[in-house]
Amino acid sequence: MPFTLDLSEDQFNRTLQEIDDLMASKGEKIQGRELRGWMLFCGRYKLEGISMDDPLSRKVMEWFSVRYGERLNLDTDFGHAVLLLRGDVIRFRCPRFFGRVFEMCCPEVMHWGFNEIGNNRPVLSNVLSVTNGMTRAYAESLSKQEREHFLKIAVKSKLFFARIDDAGGPTYVPEGQADLRTAVEQMMMNQPQFGPSKYSSLQAVEKFLKAYIDQRGATFDRVHKLNELAARAECLDLRPLDRAMLGLVQCPADVRYDSSLVTKAQAVQAHQVAVSVCSMIAEQLSGRSEWNTGVLGRVSLSFDGLADSVPAILISRTKERMTFNRQIEDEL
Repeated sequence: MPFTLDLSEDQFNRTLQEIDDLMASKGEKIQGRELRGWMLFCGRYKLEGISMDDPLSRKVMEWFSVRYGERLNLDTDFGHAVLLLRGDVIRFRCPRFFGRVFEMCCPEVMHWGFNEIGNNRPVLSNVLSVTNGMTRAYAESLSKQEREHFLKIAVKSKLFFARIDDAGGPTYVPEGQADLRTAVEQMMMNQPQFGPSKYSSLQAVEKFLKAYIDQRGATFDRVHKLNELAARAECLDLRPLDRAMLGLVQCPADVRYDSSLVTKAQAVQAHQVAVSVCSMIAEQLSGRSEWNTGVLGRVSLSFDGLADSVPAILISRTKERMTFNRQIEDEL
């Protein structure tokens, strides 16, 4: 039976205005405020056991939707990543997921709606469907090799960003995550800033290294030299980092003022490497979540109406101890 309240429209609006003003005074974000507002509304009127689908709940949600529109949208993605395709920077999301997921790159099923939450059975995820501005025409023009490359980059990025997210919020980590997002934003501007983007990628790795050193109770010099910070962290038992990889991210501060010092390809590569390195460090930070994320294997999927099977990579995110296929991940 639907919940009812003896409230006039004026009282209803005043109540939600008070609740919204309270959240604003506490500095709560607009994103997701309708959910918090609904919870406060239910608490005020002791609406225990009310469903979010109840007409009264929907009315509360609609009040916030009318007021804030798209600003309510929560970004629940693990992160945003990029790859270089046909000379262009392609940006794609790394949606949050749980359970097992078949990752694929298939234009023919772009219009299908797939659920990213899959605890009991594998769900389907198409990287083309979470790529900014991707059209069916462009997707269908991709060669087999380009689709395979896209899929590999997408799977690696999703795994790495999930592991970064699992680090939680120790000192320097949230700021490092923000640097990774900023690096992508700077590449996607109308006038791309590839120099500042690479520097943001550098800053991300630097902060994750400093987070590790700080957790070990040690100090570090205020430098932007990744090799020195890596050596310091390795003395504190961080697994050795590939110096060649760090070299692809390292750059002088001058690139912040002259974007021409960094090419498009160098900025993309720096971000990809930074995400990978930050993931390696994140896995060794204390206080991380209990989630385990990795590759289970390669599969071929069949769909009604498609003559050819679709290559996919099965990944998993679970709190159970799993035996992942590290060989396939290393091959990506």
